[in-house]
Amino acid sequence: LTPELDGNGLPKTASLLALFDKVTALQRSGKVKASYTPGMGGVAEAVLKMALGNSLGFRFSDKLSLKDIFGYNYAAFILEVEGETDLPVLGEVTSDGKFTYGTESMSLCEL
Repeated sequence: LTPELDGNGLPKTASLLALFDKVTALQRSGKVKASYTPGMGGVAEAVLKMALGNSLGFRFSDKLSLKDIFGYNYAAFILEVEGETDLPVLGEVTSDGKFTYGTESMSLCEL
């Protein structure tokens, strides 16, 4: 989930507050299993850190570009949710310990 950005690439206040409200409501509903905010490594770093501790893997959605995965995404949230939501989907957690994008894959051991 990302807020709307202004011309300087900074989050617009109203959009950021609405995002905080949405994330808070999802967490209070019990649907959120895990959450993280991307840093300098973007979505890729965030997903890796979320999966590493539990030896899990992740398959990125084919709808994402490499810019979506590796670009900066400050003031955003990555949520692992249970059940159906109207949220954009980054991909899915896997139990195989591999990080996959399209036909490319790398195991936790390789990383």
